[in-house]
Formats: sequence, C-alpha cells, structure tokens
Amino acid sequence: FYQLVKQAQTNVYAMINISKNGIIAQSELADLTKVQCVLVKQAIEKYPDFIVGMKARISKTVVGQNGIKPLHLAKEMQRENNGIPLMVHIGSEPPELSEVLNLMEKGDIVTHCFHGKTNGILHQETDTMKDCAWKAYRRGVYFDIGHGTDSFNFHVAETAKKEGMTSTSISTDIYHRNRKNGPVYDLATTMEKLLAVGYSLPQILHQVTSAPAKQFHLQTKGGLKEGFDGDLTIFDIVDGEKELTDSNGQTRMSRKLIQPLAAIVGGIVHECK
Repeated sequence: FYQLVKQAQTNVYAMINISKNGIIAQSELADLTKVQCVLVKQAIEKYPDFIVGMKARISKTVVGQNGIKPLHLAKEMQRENNGIPLMVHIGSEPPELSEVLNLMEKGDIVTHCFHGKTNGILHQETDTMKDCAWKAYRRGVYFDIGHGTDSFNFHVAETAKKEGMTSTSISTDIYHRNRKNGPVYDLATTMEKLLAVGYSLPQILHQVTSAPAKQFHLQTKGGLKEGFDGDLTIFDIVDGEKELTDSNGQTRMSRKLIQPLAAIVGGIVHECK
C-alpha cells in the first residue's frame, strides 16, 4: 500500500489495523494471535511519516468471542508507541458501548459516532444521549462521523446536536461500493448531510480540515498559515434541492449544494471533471 501511495498525486496517510490481516476477513480480531505488538511497532517505526495512527474495530462481528480484550491490547500498543493516535470503530454489541468508551482517553477517536444501532450513543427507549457518551465526550475523546454504508443516522445526529453534542470531525468511510451505490458517494455529500442536520458551514469546514489535522498530529496541514502546506480543495456553494439518504434509509432535503471544483496539491491544480 505504501508503494502505491507514493505514486498518488494527493496526500495519503494510513492508520495501521492492530490485526496483521487487516479487514480482509472482516473478523480480524476474533483470533488474537493475529494481534502482534512487535510487528505493529516495527511498521510504525519504518513509516513514521505515513502511519499516523492505529485502528481497532471493536464490534461483535469483528471481535467474535473476545469482547473488550482487543481494545485493551490496542491501548497497550498505543502506550508502547509514544501515544500514537488511536481510532476505535464502534458498532453492534458485545462489547457494550460503555465498556468501549470507558477505556478511551482524551485524544482517542471514536468513529461511526452517530450510527443508528442499539449499541450507539442514543438510548432508543428514551431518545436521550447515554451517560457513557457524554462522559467520553467531556473528557476529550474525539467523535468522528465515519459515515460508511451502515454508520450514519440523521435522527441520532440531530438528537445529539439538540442536546449539545456535535461531532469533532467529518469523514466518509468511503470505499468502492458506498461511493458508487451510496449512501456516501463523496465527502461533499457527507458535508451536505451535516448542513441538513443544522451544522453551520464554518463548523463543517473546521471538521474536514484543522480538526482531523489536529487529531492525527499533522503539523503542516489543516490551515492557511505561513509554513503550512498550501493544499486546497475548492468548493462552490449553490442553492438547489437534493434528497440526502442516511445509512438507515432516512431522508432529508438539502437546500444548499456543496460542489467540488478543483484540488490544488503542491501547487498543481487538478480540476474536477
């Protein structure tokens, strides 16, 4: 992957999955012999400007019978690697969301924060936020959108915002299927969905630029300042109507459309076609 990335014209970074098999089998943490701390440390040391974090997917289909054990291992590896950023995927239980969030510390990143599953941040019986979510949020755990095929729900995002909880960063969790067939399509569409939830454009721009740069310690990214890389994505904001669909089939109507026009990388302009 690193060799392929070196040929890309855009900036590409990676988080290293704590399982040496990655997500090829989709149950990569069901066999803990595949979590090899020495190999992870060697990879991080070999590619310090490429690997910006570690990733642990902590949900039922991934961990199998191992429950919360893989996250304990991830936290140990994080400490052994100078506190490298750790992103944790949340989904169906077990383990329970409270078990996961209670292990996460300030600066850790929880992704798929607004998914609509029962093991999410919303009490579905009372339609209120869970205490474990508030405790993590208030102690400085970053909440990342990670839209994906199954992991963004309009109602959860709207309820969280009404109670005063907004995401920290906006990401797509994009891959071929949800790019081509939806519901993700692209970053601009994901940004439009947060506009529809009630986020302001300045909030959204912060969450796709300086916020992720801060999370992953990218010292020259995320802002227009002296000494920073002058890489830009140019968008146009136009009036119009567009039906937006979340991961659970709920829809909202967007009145503002975010249209990407070009990217500027290393002084070279790449126009959108």
